[in-house]
Amino acid sequence: MVAVNGEQTAKRPEDPAAHEAFVQDVFRRIAPHYDRMNSLLSFWAHKQWRIAALRRLDIGAETQALDLCAGTGDFTIALTERIGPRGHVTAVDLTPEMLAIAQEKLRAKGLESRVDLVIADALALPFKASVFDCITVGFGLRNLPDLSVALKEALRVLKPRGTFLSLELSHPPSRLFRSIYLLYFQHIVPLEGRLVMHGDDMPYRWLPTSLQSFPDAPTLALAMQQAGFEEVHYKLLWGGIAALHWG
Repeated sequence: MVAVNGEQTAKRPEDPAAHEAFVQDVFRRIAPHYDRMNSLLSFWAHKQWRIAALRRLDIGAETQALDLCAGTGDFTIALTERIGPRGHVTAVDLTPEMLAIAQEKLRAKGLESRVDLVIADALALPFKASVFDCITVGFGLRNLPDLSVALKEALRVLKPRGTFLSLELSHPPSRLFRSIYLLYFQHIVPLEGRLVMHGDDMPYRWLPTSLQSFPDAPTLALAMQQAGFEEVHYKLLWGGIAALHWG
């Protein structure tokens, strides 16, 4: 676990409107295969990482939680089960096709009444200020067109002393390990994606690019501080393939 202080900034160079439209198209196309994609990108460790992430949250019986970039709902389901029947989860995603899959999963587990699914932009959340006890985002920050705006918006809707927690792919600090992982990420994953999507490997080719332009763990922690979060910490997982950030 690392606590951070500093002045460095994290920037995303893409035009926000074009980036958002492109990402939406990617996830619309990949929605039926998204769960398989998460397994490929994480070496099938994303479930273990999710458990480790949720342990960082101080959850009470009546917790009101927000899951950003909820996708197909795996983090939403884990969060809902952790909170229990007296709490409530709001799951937000911009892609209806992803939330449709999440809805089916929630229905199968009997959790529909404890979760609101909301189609919304993480950069302009349709909620009042200071309404959520905790906010989670799993494998979503790197897909947003403006990281700084997203973090400030999350802080706006978070209650004072509430916790924001991110689980995201990251950059292994070891140069050798990073080069091996990038080799897998840039070449093996697109090949598997081509097989899964019957030749349409564009989304799987874009995903490595999304990580290359995303900040490493220390820089993301500094970006959280600059957005206004306090007591910011991070922890590398599996040698830095992924990272937990909370504040």
